[in-house]
Amino acid sequence: MPYIHKWKGTGVVREFSGLIDAIQILNSNLELHRQFSDIHYVINDFTRISEVTITAEQTKAFSSSDEMIAYTKGNLNIAIVISEEFLPLALAYQKQMVDSSFTCQIFKNMDEAEQWCRTST
Repeated sequence: MPYIHKWKGTGVVREFSGLIDAIQILNSNLELHRQFSDIHYVINDFTRISEVTITAEQTKAFSSSDEMIAYTKGNLNIAIVISEEFLPLALAYQKQMVDSSFTCQIFKNMDEAEQWCRTST
């Protein structure tokens, strides 16, 4: 499985590994949305991925669906932990989320992401 969810109190860490494509992100989002009302943050850990076949255009689709959810959810912190190699896609997603009620930040390591989630919720 290219991703796993680890529930932690009021949040979830989604760990992705190997090859990641748009379908895997969509499936992970659908699983996450089942318990969406109970969470205050999501940490997307992409540090174990080896390849990404997601386009910048597909990040617009993800951010659009997240924005629709934001209208019912309200505030949510989204942390993205990612290596330099795949940073452009994370930046594209973050740019799309600027006007959302979700706050999105990008980090180079889990410690920084977890600290931000603890202090921002």
